[in-house]
Amino acid sequence: SKSTFDTMLRYRLLPPEPDPDIVILDIDEASLSAMAKDYGRWPWPRQVLGELVEQIEKQQPKAIVFDILFSDPDVYNPDSDAYFDDVIRRSDNTWFPMLRLPQESDAQSQIKPSMLPGARPIPGQAREDKTLAIILPHFKAALDGGRMGTHNIYTQDDSVARRYIVQRNEYGWLVPSLPARLAQALGQPLPAGEDMLINWRGAPFTYHTLSFSDVYFDFLNQQRKRPADEFTGKIIIIGSTAPSLFDIKATPMAPLFPGVEILATAIDNLKNRDYLKEQPLWVTALLSILLIWGSAAAFYQRKADSRF
Repeated sequence: SKSTFDTMLRYRLLPPEPDPDIVILDIDEASLSAMAKDYGRWPWPRQVLGELVEQIEKQQPKAIVFDILFSDPDVYNPDSDAYFDDVIRRSDNTWFPMLRLPQESDAQSQIKPSMLPGARPIPGQAREDKTLAIILPHFKAALDGGRMGTHNIYTQDDSVARRYIVQRNEYGWLVPSLPARLAQALGQPLPAGEDMLINWRGAPFTYHTLSFSDVYFDFLNQQRKRPADEFTGKIIIIGSTAPSLFDIKATPMAPLFPGVEILATAIDNLKNRDYLKEQPLWVTALLSILLIWGSAAAFYQRKADSRF
């Protein structure tokens, strides 16, 4: 059952360690408060994010992944938007999410699956007449760069997220997720199916996480206190764990699990190819029978001990 599966994951003796090369820059409540004086309430002018990307790029990270949907222009700060767009254009390793909307809205869209970066036709199934309701990044540089993928988190009928869509069949086209696009860029093959069973690393706040404002304000200082190679070779995910920004889901590990950490876990699973694999029912039944008979034989021969 789902509850048994969740319990097994929560109480594993040796849960896998989070990938040390994945770092979350967290727009947490402390950052929202610290930045408010100079930049107002969230969302901040995009120049803030552009300045951060520029500084991180100097340290040669492996990737900078936004878990922020840039769906609209900032009409009050057009120069700030232009600055951010220019920063993206000069980068070759910034990644952006797309948001898949409910299928009921597909007929109102003008975006076809064939237009999406990384989308692959399934021979004999791909349809050219269908459109998808999907929100793309507003910035032209992000669209031109094509480093995009969906970041939808789907829950099961009990509202718990256990799986992550790797690549979704959309009218005969496989539309990849953001973790899938990044994994492919890192040279990793994708699972055969559309989704994967997430191999959780632990409770929330398991990944190496830095407060956005701490990093940003240190970059502004002439005498910096943070290491000059802090982000070298790292995958930097910029997102939020702040409850006020409502990016929270229920998972087997906790009823309140930040969406940015779910994204980090999906990237980790695909990067290291250690997502959970489901065995056929007959394999599970056979292992259960062997365990029962092995236990019985051990007790019968008086060899049952704590190691067994």
